[in-house]
Amino acid sequence: MRCMSLYKRGGTYSSRIMRGGVTITRSLGVRDKNAARRLEASIITRLAEGKFGLVEPPTFEAFCTDFLNYVVSRVSPATYVAYTKAVTVLTSLPELATRRLDRINAALADRFIDYRREAGDAIETINLRIRVLRRILHVAAERELITKVPRLHGLAGGNQREFVISDTDETLLVEAAVHPTMKDLIPFYAETGLRREEACELLWPDVGDEEKYIQVKDGKTKNSRRRIPLSAKAQAIIRLRKQNRKPGVPFVFTRHEGLHGISPDWATHNFAAARDKAGISKECVLHSTRHTAATRLGNLGVSPSVLQKLFGWSNIMMAMRYCHPDSEQLTKAIERLNK
Repeated sequence: MRCMSLYKRGGTYSSRIMRGGVTITRSLGVRDKNAARRLEASIITRLAEGKFGLVEPPTFEAFCTDFLNYVVSRVSPATYVAYTKAVTVLTSLPELATRRLDRINAALADRFIDYRREAGDAIETINLRIRVLRRILHVAAERELITKVPRLHGLAGGNQREFVISDTDETLLVEAAVHPTMKDLIPFYAETGLRREEACELLWPDVGDEEKYIQVKDGKTKNSRRRIPLSAKAQAIIRLRKQNRKPGVPFVFTRHEGLHGISPDWATHNFAAARDKAGISKECVLHSTRHTAATRLGNLGVSPSVLQKLFGWSNIMMAMRYCHPDSEQLTKAIERLNK
């Protein structure tokens, strides 16, 4: 048994002690380093005497239940469903499900990647599972069940979300859509760049005066709650739906003869059906409409800060991916100094 270190967390000291190959992390609850050293010495003594309860980190599968309980009130319903699905897939690999949290490493993550590639999962889907695995381990570290989160890497080449829908593709998608709502929803997504759930949850009280803008009132972050001006095309879609809305139905986009709202999964399923019918690449997914909207605006010279506000990103780096000024735009920028 040996002492690993004292460290501060949230203003108070904690201790890491190695015993039998297991790292024990304990909050000491004091701000004074000398007091922390005395408490740590007491813990070491009690461990040696067998009087200090040693709780080993749980298995990955066991901790996943705690993780889902932890995030249910911290993420959107759609994100929680995605986490739940990811956990189901992650724990389907017995080696990972039964592995103790502190013994999960990059090699095991690579084994999971190989396992899912053999199952035929797309690269982006696999990378999503790895991101969830990383998130779970970070929560475990916050709970002081593990001392370090291993560096986990996904696969290169994931491009499902990089598909840009051309004007021709958009026309084909609309023509191939079976449900009337999808014929409006597809171009509306591409015009506004809304997230999947944001359009599904759009209510008539969220539509501004003369249908010139919409208000996104809910979201995972403060930036997600935003006001989005509507293009002429998007305004026309809203006005037509307003004319045909059923009395008492609050949802802008509906199904079942206009009586019920739609779900993100419903939109995803119907988009995929239209895509397949139109003969468009499977790399084109519903999220591609958001990528398309950002790409179109970026190509028009819209600044990263404006894109960030329109799309509700918390990090401006996301917006900068879409801004690639050409020589003409750079020349115009310098010409402003001459005025």
